[in-house]
Order: sequence, then C-alpha cells, then structure tokens
Amino acid sequence: MIDEIVKAYRLDQKMTLRDFAAALSIDGQTISYEAIRKWENGRFKPNYYFLVALSMKTTDWRRDFAFDCLSAIEPDNFVPVSDIGRSAIRGD
Repeated sequence: MIDEIVKAYRLDQKMTLRDFAAALSIDGQTISYEAIRKWENGRFKPNYYFLVALSMKTTDWRRDFAFDCLSAIEPDNFVPVSDIGRSAIRGD
C-alpha cells in the first residue's frame, strides 16, 4: 500500500525521485531519492514519526501524503484523506 501511495503522489506532482525527496525534506531532516525509490519498491516504508511531523508542519499535498501513508501503517488510528490514499487502501 505505501508503495502505491508514494508512487501515485510522486507522479501526481510530476516529480522525479530527487524532486520528491527534496519536497518532503523538512526542518533539516533530508530524505534521499534512494529512500523514495525504496519506498516505491516496497523495500522500506517512511518513518512513522517523520510522517507525523510532516502532517503537522505542512498544509499542502505533503500533509495529505503523510496522512495517507499513516492510514496505511496504522489503519485503526488514521483514515486516508485523498483519493490516492482511499484507492490504495481499497486496493483499486
């Protein structure tokens, strides 16, 4: 699920792996394009605390991205907020 969410958001924003990583880097915490690639490949998932911070410090698509990822990680505590997240959770 996370892999689908990451890739869908990156493509929706029309960003390269590097651009997407730079857009997600906040408060001195940099995300590498290699990390984005691993998230998209399903090898790793974003850090829970990073996603919480991202959801609290942004008000644009990055907030939605964070909540959609959190809903995939902890579905009992979070709900998807975008069509991308809802589609990934449903398995469309």
